[in-house]
Amino acid sequence: MTSTRTVIVVLSLVFASLATVSAHVVVGQISPTLARAFVSSPSSATDAPVRVAWNTTDTGLRVICFAAANTSQPRLDRPGWPRITAIGFELPGTLAGFSLVSPLDGEWELVEDVETSVPNQGTVTLDLALVARVNPMGRTPGRPDAPRGIPPGQMGVRGSGTQFCVSGPFPDRLPNLETADPEDSNRNDN
Repeated sequence: MTSTRTVIVVLSLVFASLATVSAHVVVGQISPTLARAFVSSPSSATDAPVRVAWNTTDTGLRVICFAAANTSQPRLDRPGWPRITAIGFELPGTLAGFSLVSPLDGEWELVEDVETSVPNQGTVTLDLALVARVNPMGRTPGRPDAPRGIPPGQMGVRGSGTQFCVSGPFPDRLPNLETADPEDSNRNDN
């Protein structure tokens, strides 16, 4: 059965393209029908990182916003699973100084310089990851029946799922990871 980590790793490599591609379908290679997500920018246009300025001085900071929907089908034995409990960014260069702008409800935290293993790609260091505050079993501490993260069964349409905004030293233009796939899918392992 596909684990929560499957969707996490799949998403960790796709977000660098959101500033130049308006939406992606992300599927796992091992279980493409079980691990799926839809990641979209706020509009149907090509959204660039928004500069943060103080009067006329460029601070070097940018804000990016995106939505992440867990389009995986709910498991029959555990309808609230699989859940997306982390979303990572691998950006060009070595960057630090990121902040979560939204949501600020305490469910998500931002962690920098996160090492993760990606099948067929080895170990990668993510510049930042948005992580749902959960225990190792995926449950919310003190609320075992109310797990955190993005639940399955969401629509794969722009703006669905959880909306995130992050500020930090994003470059003005992020790399474009478009594929020749007519569905604009990024197919990563897991």
